[in-house]
Amino acid sequence: MNQIKRDIITAIVMFMIWVVFYLQTLGIPQEAKSYPLGVLYLTLVLLVVYFVSSIIQLKKQCNTTNEELGKIPSIVILMGILTLIYIVLINIVGYVVSSILFILAALKLCNETSIKMYVGVALGLTASIYLIFTYVLSVMLPSGFLI
Repeated sequence: MNQIKRDIITAIVMFMIWVVFYLQTLGIPQEAKSYPLGVLYLTLVLLVVYFVSSIIQLKKQCNTTNEELGKIPSIVILMGILTLIYIVLINIVGYVVSSILFILAALKLCNETSIKMYVGVALGLTASIYLIFTYVLSVMLPSGFLI
């Protein structure tokens, strides 16, 4: 039951992320839009299938009402707020600082207690993504006044 509710919440969060990506494609020149839009529409179809199958599983498993489906755990709301703060901060303080702060806050939100986990995940993930985007994909990440 909990797994099915998580699947539904995941589908909703992924749809919100999909909307952000779709809005980003509006700024792409017309001749370069076809591939990103194709990927986005394929993703949307898969998200709808995922969401519908999760709802069907939930209704099969127990007789729930629509009110129970509407309840969102507080951690999802807090993570959404944290993500919005990250999106704002990434352009102000830059990718490195905002990503480290975001990952540390997300780990704290998930009740992680190990200091090694905080440092390892925050620095490792930030550095890995930075290296991949900068050197492999040749895409510059946002730089702010700090880094």
